[in-house]
Amino acid sequence: MKIRSHYSSTPFQEFEGDAVHGVTGRVVIGKDDGAANFCMRIFTLAPGGYTPRHSHDWEHEILIHEGHGQVMQERQWGRCLTRVCRVHSRQRGTSVSQ
Repeated sequence: MKIRSHYSSTPFQEFEGDAVHGVTGRVVIGKDDGAANFCMRIFTLAPGGYTPRHSHDWEHEILIHEGHGQVMQERQWGRCLTRVCRVHSRQRGTSVSQ
């Protein structure tokens, strides 16, 4: 079992480019921890930040822990269960107080 005092003690990677803006990502539990079929990642989106539209071969959940944002699946905003191979993205509002 992996125990961390706080997720912020996990190394992070910043993502910035044409399709992604203001995103910091951390792998809290992954293959390096012996999790062959599971990956727990935490993404932080800066105000106005967004992830690229993408798809993959596995389902995953999206939890908005703090603030307000939107989840896009295909071309609909709001759903939080991302089904296999569905194109999806995340976007945070521009206001810090949201």
